[in-house]
Amino acid sequence: TWGGKTAGIVTFGGQSAGGARAGYVLLNTVAEVGMFPLPKQFALSAPWKALDDDGALVDDGKKAHLAAFVDQLLEFAAVRKAGAAAVAAGAGGGGGGGGGAK
Repeated sequence: TWGGKTAGIVTFGGQSAGGARAGYVLLNTVAEVGMFPLPKQFALSAPWKALDDDGALVDDGKKAHLAAFVDQLLEFAAVRKAGAAAVAAGAGGGGGGGGGAK
């Protein structure tokens, strides 16, 4: 199932936007199926220039941007997981109370 999972969108393309417009549309689709996408994406333009023969990024700025993107994705996923665990733990605790005016 897709619901509740964290998503990071990575695009590439021949134009200067690097597929970012398609990624923006995908952002809405991913959210619609119940996933939690990062608000930012990693878009790579002209991949034939940006990658070496082994498929590794050659530009240090793009490497740093991708590393920051992956770090943000992992951090977001960890926060989502911790939040889901806290909700699950609270759901079994019976706390809901009754209370009300007397």
